[in-house]
Amino acid sequence: MSEPMIRQQSPPAMNIRLGALDPKTGKALAWNPTRTLGHGVETLVAHPKGLLVGSDTDQLGHEYHGRLGMFPAG
Repeated sequence: MSEPMIRQQSPPAMNIRLGALDPKTGKALAWNPTRTLGHGVETLVAHPKGLLVGSDTDQLGHEYHGRLGMFPAG
């Protein structure tokens, strides 16, 4: 008697996307960070001066950022 074949499925992929919210209404704003497409954003870190973004690409906001960029706060 043979064992039934068990098919392992990959866990669902986590997909982090950047966006901006209106602080008063909480609604999404029409903002595009223009990150070059790649594997994805690896790290997001809130800092008093803005949002640090660690990525596998080197373009962020139409500028070269060598895989680490920052969107300034307000």
